[in-house]
Formats: sequence, structure tokens, C-alpha cells
Amino acid sequence: MIDIKKEYRTRDGRKVTNLRYRPGEITYPFAGSIEGRGCGDSWTADGKYYAMSGDHRADLIEVQQEKTMPAIDFTKPLQTRDGHTVEIISTSARGPASILGYIGKSERIHRWEPSGKFDSSNIDHHSLDLMNVPPAKHVRYVNIYGDGQAHVHTSSDTANNQAVGGRIACVKIEYTEGQFDK
Repeated sequence: MIDIKKEYRTRDGRKVTNLRYRPGEITYPFAGSIEGRGCGDSWTADGKYYAMSGDHRADLIEVQQEKTMPAIDFTKPLQTRDGHTVEIISTSARGPASILGYIGKSERIHRWEPSGKFDSSNIDHHSLDLMNVPPAKHVRYVNIYGDGQAHVHTSSDTANNQAVGGRIACVKIEYTEGQFDK
């Protein structure tokens, strides 16, 4: 059964807009517009373009969204999916792409949806989608001693050079800021 709250494309990949239910229609109760066509189109309750035929290129296919993009925290540093820095200049512009900002050193203003999506017509991830800058990863080396003491160092060389008698292990620890293991 077609759900008009979901996004659909045709079997051949064209976007379907203005999808609506027509309660008085029995055979083709759903109507909408296929991208690139100047007329209205209609479908059966299960999304078939032709009720009595096999698969057709205009059959409705539900768009399967990839994993939902994580919520963007606009109070923290941002970057594009491909790693370019982003400077946000407004989060309240008019229209669905209400986020405005600069990418890197460019003077061109770019637009994003509040979800961080750069190009809403592209159902896959776009290289210019917004994301928060991931927290930096840190590496430390811990000298562990038989009496329960531990000394933390920023490199394995420093840990080895500053080790004292009674060391029973040197352990490499990797973590990100804000990581709290249970």
C-alpha cells in the first residue's frame, strides 16, 4: 500500500512529486507527477502504473533512505563530508535549504537543509553534506608498575625512556575527547 508521507521514485529512477490519495478512485487511487512529464500520472494502491501488467518503468518504488544523517550541532565546528571546513553565516534563511555558509576559503555562499543535506535531489550522500567535525583521536602510552602505579606518556619512546624499575607493562590507549567507557 502506498503511503503518501513517504518519498517515491519510479522504477527507472525519476522523482515523483505531489503524490496524493484520491478516495473516489478505485483502480488508480493515487495520483502525482513524474519528473520530466508535463501531465498527471496515477497508480494502483500497490504502486503499479498499469493494473494488469508486470513491472513497468513508471511503477512506484519507495525511496529507501540510507542511514539517517546524525543531527547537526550548529554550536560546534562543521565540515563537509569530504573534510572541507564550513563557516555558517545563517541558520534561518527562507526556504527548505535554510542553512547558509562558506566552504573553505570560497566566497560563494552555499545552502543546506537543516539536516545537513546539501542536495535534496540526490538521495545518496553528497560530498558537500554538513557534519560536525569529529572529535580528535588521542593516543597515550601507559607504563604500568607492579605496585599499582601508572604513568601516562605521549609517545612509546618517552614511555620506554622514562620507565623505572618494576614496570610490568606498557599499554597503548586510544581515545576521543568525551569518550567515557562503562
